Amino acid sequence: MSMLVLFVDTDFEDYDRFCEALRISSPGTQCVLAKTGKEAFEILKDLALLPAYIFLDVDLPQSGCKQFCIKINSVARLKGIRIIIYSATPNEMRKPSMKV
Repeated sequence: MSMLVLFVDTDFEDYDRFCEALRISSPGTQCVLAKTGKEAFEILKDLALLPAYIFLDVDLPQSGCKQFCIKINSVARLKGIRIIIYSATPNEMRKPSMKV
């Protein structure tokens, strides 16, 4: 079964490794990359088939991770997409407040 995943991150290497692992573990998975929340939102507006998951970097530049989640949750068609927030940069001090 084919699955679409949207990966929102500025690091192409992270995207490439992540999608390769997904393709191995779940053949047929398609990955789409957006480098900003704005770009991701534009991609989502144009997709006929919505992604099963959005993998979202907590350190997203410009419109930020929290603002992206708020915007997604304000659109009925997009509200049900599962969003996984992560960081590839270890930071023991980070305890983001992501209540949306």
